[in-house]
Amino acid sequence: PLRFDVTGKTKMIELPDGGFILTAPGQNVTVTNLDTPENQATFNITGSTFASAPDENGFVDYVITGRNLALDPAGLFLNKGRFTFTLDESDPEHIRIVTPQEGEGQAIDVCALLS
Repeated sequence: PLRFDVTGKTKMIELPDGGFILTAPGQNVTVTNLDTPENQATFNITGSTFASAPDENGFVDYVITGRNLALDPAGLFLNKGRFTFTLDESDPEHIRIVTPQEGEGQAIDVCALLS
């Protein structure tokens, strides 16, 4: 279990087709491992997220650029660069990966870092 303490600004721009753009200028997050609270790390997460509207199957395509904290069913990653992935969000209680993260840059496994 993790706790997230976010500081800074976030702005969501909803697109006419149902997608969105998320920007986070000056944003930081401190992630704490609740099993061992001394294990925490602070990250600058000033990147952008672009999400498509869900398709007829509930699939959402994501493009993340810059420095982002990406939480998906595979784990929690600090990404630096440009990454894409697709999630099945047809059941919000059980989101699943359709296409795993891939791209150019660095992906740091935050859970491994804090264990």
